[in-house]
Amino acid sequence: MPLEMTPLRLYDGPLPTETAELIEAAEEQIERFQFTSPPIAGFVPSDFELAYRALRGVKEQRLSAGEMFCEWGCGFGVVAGLAAQLGWTSYGIEVDGELIDEAEQLRAAFDLPTTLIEGSVLPQGAASLLDRAGDFVWLRDDGPAGYEEMGLEISDFDIVYAYPWPGEEEIIEELFWRFAGVGSLLVTYLGAEEIQVQRRVRSSGDRR
Repeated sequence: MPLEMTPLRLYDGPLPTETAELIEAAEEQIERFQFTSPPIAGFVPSDFELAYRALRGVKEQRLSAGEMFCEWGCGFGVVAGLAAQLGWTSYGIEVDGELIDEAEQLRAAFDLPTTLIEGSVLPQGAASLLDRAGDFVWLRDDGPAGYEEMGLEISDFDIVYAYPWPGEEEIIEELFWRFAGVGSLLVTYLGAEEIQVQRRVRSSGDRR
């Protein structure tokens, strides 16, 4: 599979005030939601500070070929919001409408220039990946066609961020490999303060 590990130095400076405020508000909103609402299968928040430090590292080290960002399974849209604060054109896609409603509240509260879409992260032709997914999975194809609503394709994004469940990493990597553009980055949060960056490199089947 033509994904190449890409070294990344995390940003180790202080968080900007607007970023710290967004993360604090998001964590408080998520805590309230989890306390008052029935559990939503597959919803586990990322480490938002670590995500910011990784994305800022990508930005400062000029690892990305462009400015188009998408958060797969965006939940409350926090990482998409952090990407917007870093100046990227930012999208989030989430199949659960209740989470999108929460994400829109957070987006509006901080006037974040993000586009949040209710829909599946799976494009046409990717449903076969579900056959290999386990019982605990956030990949679903029963939602709206998210990319059609965006008017974009996965290959239009320069950076994709995802937080796969344990054991789903290979599925996410294959999804990215099959549909992402050459040179784009897959940034995955793997839990336990671990971030991984991989680049989609050219393979023999790619168009020249």
